[in-house]
Amino acid sequence: MPLSEDSEILSSFRGLEYSPVFSRKRGSGGVPISAEQLTRKFLQKISCAGEAADLNSKIAEKWEGCVGKKFVSKCAPINVRLNVLYVSACNSAVRQELIFLEKSILKNLHSIEGCSKIKKIKVL
Repeated sequence: MPLSEDSEILSSFRGLEYSPVFSRKRGSGGVPISAEQLTRKFLQKISCAGEAADLNSKIAEKWEGCVGKKFVSKCAPINVRLNVLYVSACNSAVRQELIFLEKSILKNLHSIEGCSKIKKIKVL
């Protein structure tokens, strides 16, 4: 019996419902993919990660313009993920101020090329 199939006897022994197929089959239909295809998929994933790193560096370069001189030394952008900018604050007072200033920070961020998709700021 292939590993991708279950049997009624094993299911009853385990005390579980019978499921004829319990694992997901490969997207390639069980046929191994070539090294060239695997490399192409890997490079596509890396290029997406490279775009995110580029966006993070753009934000870091223009961070003072986004938050102002008062906060630039007290907070820093960490990462952008799922249209949310994560920001590190040095203490709770700064965190609270940044939360109050979220709309104006977002407005300043949207002026940076590639940052228009950021919809929220999460201050940590």
